[in-house]
Amino acid sequence: MVYNSLSDLEKIRQAAYHDDIATLQKLNILTNKQWVDEVIFRALFNRSYSILIWLTEKNIRINWNGIPKINWEGVPNDERMTYIEGLPLYQLPFRRYRQICDDEFINFVLESVAKTINSTEPLTKLLCIFTSLAYSDELLRRTHALGAELSEVVKFEGGDNAFMEDTYPLLVAIESEKIENIECLLELGATIPQGLDTAIDPVKYITENYLAAERKKALKVLKKYGFE
Repeated sequence: MVYNSLSDLEKIRQAAYHDDIATLQKLNILTNKQWVDEVIFRALFNRSYSILIWLTEKNIRINWNGIPKINWEGVPNDERMTYIEGLPLYQLPFRRYRQICDDEFINFVLESVAKTINSTEPLTKLLCIFTSLAYSDELLRRTHALGAELSEVVKFEGGDNAFMEDTYPLLVAIESEKIENIECLLELGATIPQGLDTAIDPVKYITENYLAAERKKALKVLKKYGFE
């Protein structure tokens, strides 16, 4: 890539966007915290596994619970994604995109979050996000094994507040209509807390909202775990 006409900051943004580690090294970004923060944000925004690994090899610690100050200078208004403002870094790549991420990228984020944040809340929120995106039950099991709570009420803040409010993994699975994930969470011990404003009757919800073929399968799963 050629960045001759760009400022150093714009060169960094473009290099991070294109996974151009050679340019990042030439710009000596590791000596400038602002530049490092920019590269971390871009790497997560663009889901660049190679840059995350490079930063790790350089002993750069990512503050996964940190909320980045997003600089939209020079970005056209119609390309500014203001709905991601206020999101902690660990949520950014999954709230930014509504499609499946690569396994190696997901594993890196999950394991890093589990090692560096002394709380189950981030993993539980990731479990809800993965469930809402209908990711595999294998990933849900992996997230649970790292410490996600299955019956913990979760509140999402920042970014698009309409994404989820007070919720919990099993409710998300039922509303996402992926039966494999409903069964997975029930098998692992997920429950429905009492007294939650957004709580639903699973049998009633599925009966009223699922198509016939899926309804029969889902109700069979619920019955297996004691829901009548």
